[in-house]
Amino acid sequence: MNALGLLTSLLQGSTSGSSKKGNKLEQLTGSMMSGNNTSIGGMGALAGSLLGGGTKSVKGAVGGGALAMLGAMAFKAYQNNQQQTNQQPMDSKTQLMSGMREPETAEEKEEVHSMVLLILKAMINAAKADGHIDDEEMDKIVGKAKEDGMSDEEQSFIMEEINKPMDTQGLIAAVSNPQVAAQIYTASLLAIEIDTDEEREYLKELASGLDLSENVVSYLHSSVGA
Repeated sequence: MNALGLLTSLLQGSTSGSSKKGNKLEQLTGSMMSGNNTSIGGMGALAGSLLGGGTKSVKGAVGGGALAMLGAMAFKAYQNNQQQTNQQPMDSKTQLMSGMREPETAEEKEEVHSMVLLILKAMINAAKADGHIDDEEMDKIVGKAKEDGMSDEEQSFIMEEINKPMDTQGLIAAVSNPQVAAQIYTASLLAIEIDTDEEREYLKELASGLDLSENVVSYLHSSVGA
């Protein structure tokens, strides 16, 4: 299953109906999320700009524009929260989990794959926050992925996750580090419109469970126009 490609498609689908989010993502990503799901040219420059360290702060963004976008925003949120005047580059582990460098071993490949699946699960879990997924929301989740040629395996994965009961605590327990936590939260923001009390309460519960500070949460909301 091309988890990175599926993530890109779901993020594109999630923002297509929201001019506020769509415009913000367009500003951030330019033409990155245009169908090249494995290696997106130009992401190194974007990440360098977001991280305040130039392109030397990363080894070139790979692993999918969607993942690198989430990773760059998450890392910048922590940097902003720490109010550092001299931005420090990502360490090797953070680069990996942010889609900023190629996995170098089979273990790293599996680690990234598992993390991307977790992000996908988080997006679908968020879509259930208001108690149901109607036909419009279903089309929003899978419509763009189908256009991009979603495989039977990918469609089965999505439907299985949609049909599962919400498991926010299980999702939180599976998060391995703060960088992934912020990426999970950012993807969840992009997955919903946040127009019900249930969705707002869900995001509060998620942020609390992921141990995200108010400053980090505020930065991420501002970054995606939510």
